[in-house]
Amino acid sequence: MSAKRERARQEEESLTSFPMDDVEDIVAEAKRVQRAYVEYLEAYREFLDVAEFCAQKGWPDFRPALKNAFRSNRLCLDRNVFRVRSIATHSPETLAALHNLSQVAERIDKNWTVEDNEILTKSSRQYRELEAEIAQCLGLMRSSDLSGPFAALEHDPEYRRALKAMEEKGRSIETLTFQRPGDAKPR
Repeated sequence: MSAKRERARQEEESLTSFPMDDVEDIVAEAKRVQRAYVEYLEAYREFLDVAEFCAQKGWPDFRPALKNAFRSNRLCLDRNVFRVRSIATHSPETLAALHNLSQVAERIDKNWTVEDNEILTKSSRQYRELEAEIAQCLGLMRSSDLSGPFAALEHDPEYRRALKAMEEKGRSIETLTFQRPGDAKPR
């Protein structure tokens, strides 16, 4: 077993010690976490729309490279929707045991395993096509082309407002999803 897969297995075992005995409760909780994460991804997608617009201000020569970079980001969001749905279906206890959006994101990104990918690749033609599109976009990217427009974003007030709104939306989703009655903070 790969070190990454073993680490993910150990993490899943430690996370599954939660007070849900009933399989129906676990599946319902996994679906609730899935919905919250997809809602967060939609907020992130809205932020990317503003970020792309702001990045293109004053940088017309970089428009094709910027469009590709933001397309790549949107495709990765689409991929994350597939992945969170796959975990909710094939390993609901893992998703139900996560305590915040950061843990969900880590599970479907850093801790996404070869085995997870095989399950999804075998079961979804759309996922396979999406992975190919992402690879194509990444192949076209040259990070040095985008350093100027991305650096300029930090000084754009419209970008900063959109970033703040997305962060606030994420905190709101997290509070509504992961905070239990009587909890001082999200679980």
